[in-house]
Amino acid sequence: MDEELAQKVKGIALDAGVAKVGVAGLEDLAGPPEADPEPILPGATAVVSFLVVEPEEAIIDYLSKKDPQPYRDHFYENVQLLGRAGMAISDVLRSRGYRAVPLSPNGVYSEGSNVVSGLKPPFSHRYAAVAAGLGGIGLSGNVMTPEYGARVALSSVVCDAPLVTGRPLDENPCRGCCRCLRVCPGGFMSLTERVTFTMGGREITHAQKGLHARCGISCGGFAGLSRDGKWSTWAPAAHTIPEDDVEMVKLLAELAAKYFQKRTERPELANFYRLSQPIPGYPDDGQGILARSKFDTYTTCGNCAVVCFEDKEKTARARRALMRSGLVFEDASVRVVKQERR
Repeated sequence: MDEELAQKVKGIALDAGVAKVGVAGLEDLAGPPEADPEPILPGATAVVSFLVVEPEEAIIDYLSKKDPQPYRDHFYENVQLLGRAGMAISDVLRSRGYRAVPLSPNGVYSEGSNVVSGLKPPFSHRYAAVAAGLGGIGLSGNVMTPEYGARVALSSVVCDAPLVTGRPLDENPCRGCCRCLRVCPGGFMSLTERVTFTMGGREITHAQKGLHARCGISCGGFAGLSRDGKWSTWAPAAHTIPEDDVEMVKLLAELAAKYFQKRTERPELANFYRLSQPIPGYPDDGQGILARSKFDTYTTCGNCAVVCFEDKEKTARARRALMRSGLVFEDASVRVVKQERR
C-alpha cells in the first residue's frame, strides 16, 4: 500500500478546500450494490471520499425564513468546490500513472431510477464516507459526522491506486433523537420502522423510507407544508402532502406541470434544472448537479440533513428555528407568513 500517495491525495483535497477526506477500501465497502466501485472503474482498488460543510448561521437563517440566499449561495459554492476537489485528486492520481474517475456530488442516478421506484446512484458517496471513517449513517440515512453533524455534502473519486485505506468509525455519531425524521414534510422516513443492511461485515440501521416522490415533492420545491400546518419549507406552494401515496404522486404531477408552465413567467417559483457549461474532466453522463447553473441550484428543503448538528443543543436550536419560521405562500411573490406563538 502506498502511504505517501495517500497522504499526497489527502493534502491535495484539503488544499482544494474540503473539510475532511479519507480513503475507503473494498473490504469495508462489501455488500450493497451501490457501494461497489467496480461498475464505475473495472479493477478499482479504493475510493477517495471527501466532504464540505454548510455554515451554521446560514442554515439557521434558512430554516427560520430570515433569508434563504446565504445558504443557497454556499450550497452552490460547496458543490462546485467538491467538483474542483474531485478533479484535483484525479489529476494527481493520473500523474502517477493510475486511473481515476471523479464523480458528481449528486444528481446522477442509475438507469431505471425514478421518484416512484426509487432513486439509486451508480455509486453511493454516503457508503464511501462511512467506509473511509468520515462518519456514520444516521437515522435519516444521511452521513452523520462527529465534527459537523449531517450538515455536509459529499463526493468521491474511484481509482485503481494502491492507497492506504481508513476504517469505519467504532461508534455512530447519530444520537437517535429522530429530529431529522420529524422535519420532513413529505413523511419520507418512518418514525417507527427501521431497516438494517450489512456493509463490510458491519450492520447499519436507519429509518425505513417510503416512495422517493415523498422526498422529491418537498426537496424538489413543489410542496412543503408541515403535517400540522404550522410551518413550511421554502417551496412556494402551501399544500399539505397527502398521507396516501397515490394521492401524493398525483399532487406531485399536478404541481410539476403547474410550475413548469409558470417557469417562463416566474422562473424563481420553480426548481427545474437548466444545464450550464459542462465541467471538463467529468464523464458526460456524470455531471449531475455540477452541470446546474447557480440559478438552478435552488434549495427549498434539505431539512433532514441541515437540522442535524454535531451536538444536541445546536440541533434543538435548528429545529426551533424551523418550527417557528412560518409559512411560505405563492401569490404575486413568494411571501413568508409568521404564525403567532401561543
